[in-house]
Amino acid sequence: MKETVKNKLMVFERKMLRKIFGPTKERDGTWRIETNDKLDGSIRHKNIINHVKAQGLSWFGHLHRVLEERMVKKVYKWKPISV
Repeated sequence: MKETVKNKLMVFERKMLRKIFGPTKERDGTWRIETNDKLDGSIRHKNIINHVKAQGLSWFGHLHRVLEERMVKKVYKWKPISV
């Protein structure tokens, strides 16, 4: 995954987390948005990038366990003819 895509996903994730968790009311009555560190702690340091990587590895493991005659396995092992 390219760095620009990773950055865009992280920005989007932070925006959604800020909408979900909302602002925090301080003792003096003022409101503030959560910092990235607080948001990271709220989701227990699990972010979208790690989830996407884990799903890719899961699919890769499935691909190696699937039977040889399945189409997905044939496509995976297919080698194009050189010109």
